[in-house]
Amino acid sequence: MKQYRKRWYLSALAVLIPLTAGCRTSLPFSGEVEQTSASLSIDVLQDERIYWDPVIQEFQRRYPDVQVEICSYSAEEMAETASQRETELMAGEGKDLYLSIESSGFDFYKVQQSGVFADLYPFFAKEPGFSEENYLAGIFDVFENEETCCIVPTQAIFSACVTTQSINEEIPVPLDELENYQDFVTDKLYFVGQYPDRKDLPLESDSGEYNARWGVAIQDGQKRFEQLFQSDLWKKEQQLTKHRRQADPNAIPMDWSYMEEFQKNLPRAMEEKRYLCLDAQIDLAFLLYCQLGGAEGAVIAPIPDVQGNVLIYPAACVAVSQNSPNKENAFRLLQIMLEEKYQKMNGGPVVKKYLTGENWKETYGQETLLIQGKSCPGADGETIDSLTGQFQNGRMATGLLTAPKEKYSECLEAYFKGESSLETCAEEFLSYLQVYLSE
Repeated sequence: MKQYRKRWYLSALAVLIPLTAGCRTSLPFSGEVEQTSASLSIDVLQDERIYWDPVIQEFQRRYPDVQVEICSYSAEEMAETASQRETELMAGEGKDLYLSIESSGFDFYKVQQSGVFADLYPFFAKEPGFSEENYLAGIFDVFENEETCCIVPTQAIFSACVTTQSINEEIPVPLDELENYQDFVTDKLYFVGQYPDRKDLPLESDSGEYNARWGVAIQDGQKRFEQLFQSDLWKKEQQLTKHRRQADPNAIPMDWSYMEEFQKNLPRAMEEKRYLCLDAQIDLAFLLYCQLGGAEGAVIAPIPDVQGNVLIYPAACVAVSQNSPNKENAFRLLQIMLEEKYQKMNGGPVVKKYLTGENWKETYGQETLLIQGKSCPGADGETIDSLTGQFQNGRMATGLLTAPKEKYSECLEAYFKGESSLETCAEEFLSYLQVYLSE
């Protein structure tokens, strides 16, 4: 079963309200709703409906004459039906609108490359007052190197690194002075070199989720990966991850798919204050920052990529079938998700003016917070404002959010377990990528 990136927010999530239209995978995929301009069929993962249902309900309120069909699937059903749904889409018989396409179960990058998704940029361009400057940089270029814009993220995931003030003064480059990802790798190498036996520290993600840090994306082709695998710094980071995993085989990676388990074990990780947090989703990063003493005891900062851009990760990506006769209706629903109410409701705005830090101040900006049963100082407003400004000027990452991510992880896993050399793993991935990009 394909894993999908979960969005972890501390704000209360809306209770799911059943909608009037529905579809189960036990029914035929196509032909259930006549495809006219007065209808809209939607493909969405069940777990993602907590974000999308309020938007769909608002769409139904505004456009009561549009017949809406919602086909939602469990994660298991997404995997089981991926091939059939992908075939339907390629044949022009798929749904009109794909919500959270990154969780669709099929290789959405390959599907996109085949030209079956509509270019959404013209719809944006004709909106009054439209400017790319109103949105986080890169949201119209995700997964593309062409002029078209076929997949648009409607939510952002922010990550940050955290350490104590004392460690920040000790590492080669203070976290709040990082100029690029190379600086961060240098800090990590130093930290583990100084504290090689620390076992109560979280492992960074080694799932391939963050390859965008290195400036590689699937649309850049094989050459960029060849250059990456020749990088001494990349090799050292993989060696570091292997060392950390071997030092504590039972450690829980700070990875999206392990986040709940990591949070349960957080008290053990926080017993001592020699700490360097690696790539934590922003809510968890704020918790760690407060537990380490807030402004007086800790430092929190976003993590740049190799070119110095602050990275922002895409979520809730939307695509519309090229063959859909209901593109206008699909774009109307997309517009609703980009409105202030729903941007702020879901915790990660891609519209710059809605990324104000208000939610973070409300949640973490109190004078004191009760975390894991202990009273901790809250995050100060200046820190939150600084982070907010850096994220506003950040860039949406692409990375490996397709089948190659799974292959990349599979190849590196053999290295981390000591079953293959790093060079062998890199060669295996490059061989796979050559076939993948040629198909």
